[in-house]
Amino acid sequence: MTRPSAHDECQFCVFATFHTEHGAVLERSVPMHTGLAEQELAEQMIPDGMHDLDEDWTVLIRPVAHLALPQMPLRPDHVQSKLPHSHGLESGDCIYILSLARTIRCEDEPRGAHLVAMAIGTMHPHLSIFKPVLVLALDAYIATRDASVIEQLYDAVNTLHWQHLPCLSYSEKMRMRSDSVLHALYHNSSVLMQVHSALYVDHTASYTRQKKRHSSSGLVRRTRARYAISPPQHAGPQPHLYATCMQFGTTCIPVHIPLHLFPEEIGEYSLSTLFATFGHAKLLSETQHPHLHSNGIHTHPMTLLYNALVTHKRVLFVAYNAPAKVVVDHVLAACAFASGCGAVLRGFVASAIPYATLVNVDALTRQRGFIVGTKHPRLEELGLWDVLCHCEARTITVSSSTSPPQPFPPLLGTRDPARRSLRHALRSMPEWMLGDERPHAPDVLFMQRLTSALKQHASEPFLRYWCQVYVRDFVALATRHEQTFYGMSLFQPTIHLSHDTHDMYLLRCHALRIEGWRGTPSYRSFLWDMSHLYGQVSRATASFCLAHNGSGSTLSVHSPAPSTHR
Repeated sequence: MTRPSAHDECQFCVFATFHTEHGAVLERSVPMHTGLAEQELAEQMIPDGMHDLDEDWTVLIRPVAHLALPQMPLRPDHVQSKLPHSHGLESGDCIYILSLARTIRCEDEPRGAHLVAMAIGTMHPHLSIFKPVLVLALDAYIATRDASVIEQLYDAVNTLHWQHLPCLSYSEKMRMRSDSVLHALYHNSSVLMQVHSALYVDHTASYTRQKKRHSSSGLVRRTRARYAISPPQHAGPQPHLYATCMQFGTTCIPVHIPLHLFPEEIGEYSLSTLFATFGHAKLLSETQHPHLHSNGIHTHPMTLLYNALVTHKRVLFVAYNAPAKVVVDHVLAACAFASGCGAVLRGFVASAIPYATLVNVDALTRQRGFIVGTKHPRLEELGLWDVLCHCEARTITVSSSTSPPQPFPPLLGTRDPARRSLRHALRSMPEWMLGDERPHAPDVLFMQRLTSALKQHASEPFLRYWCQVYVRDFVALATRHEQTFYGMSLFQPTIHLSHDTHDMYLLRCHALRIEGWRGTPSYRSFLWDMSHLYGQVSRATASFCLAHNGSGSTLSVHSPAPSTHR
């Protein structure tokens, strides 16, 4: 067995079984004890209702600070945050645990089956590359019942070496993503091209220079007949993937590692699945919440879900008759959706529990906000949630006990009469009027067009691109909001702020959900990122912006990164 190192691809391997008398038990840990709560880890590795399934996958997330390893594990260099200069370990970093559970049918067992689970802990977010070797390892254990298979799995994963992977900059990753979007777009139907053009025109309507430079007419001219037969496409090299292999026993497993990942993108998440499940979900709520129903009764289900995520509400995904993998996939997709696919915001993964059981009830009770998936109906009955997303019934329910929004902070003095007039007008409006309740509001049309694109078989890169644009626009609007209410913003030190009727209406519609975001860990992390991106910004500016975020906390530019631990 190889010697543990901070740069190992696999930090540990664990093995759990289910005993009739003691429940789930963690029986083995390689190379040493992890320091995590073993009972909780074992319960999450073997999900509820496993005796009715042959196989199931779960993903667990733990802060690296909870580990008791000889060396603190480090994230691979090629998986960096959105800060171009970030190195090493950031506060809030998490380790990802991929678990595979199996049901071994055996008449000799008390319940006619033996439940086992094997998991690996890694700092690499693209967990799918470890699935084949985990399947082979569990197959080998079931065939031989030899515990040394776990050590063999640990050594096999650590044959991968991240040091040879190219470390792309933030701009290079974004360019690589846009290239994949265009490739997927130009090999699709003309209807999807029109949807892309409509979204593009809406997004660039207020930017004349960008509209002239990237006119959507260029896209329209490239459209083809919907049923035209394209020539055969030869599989060429894929520059966004690094090809290598992993050796397990006598089997060589090909591995393709994406190079454009960000830490908030965990596993093979699918925005297509998230939109397919909740794009036409039925909204159930007794009252409207200003943070959530930003378009009143016309609020799109996906807009409500995004508002709940970005304002750090308690979001619970449930699916009682489906495998645990279903809720896990929806939780990971929701984290990516809220963060702009990891390219804009961060801090959502640290508050996520992709699969939770009753052992997590105490921790959930203490949390102000989270993103959780479960199969156990008791978590719904306890009412520990603000927004309940039912993956099977396709409904989104808003709890009547959701905390009301905090009042606006006191106005600060300003010498600009136009800005002072706008702020006074915004604050004088009642809270229930702060929203764009038009049936054809921009947010409503945007989400409708994305769900329409999904019906036209839009690719996953297509959805990721436009969700990233949506989050960027939200942050840009928050910048204008802060300059209007507080006179400055650390997000973008220089920005032209107009005071016409349209801007006033736009700020009024989004004021409350932006204020809701300003009190969240995601906002504090983004503020810390921007303060280091703009190195010339003074410490007083950073402290000023956080002094009115609703939580009463302040942050210095030179202080450590804000912790996003649960």
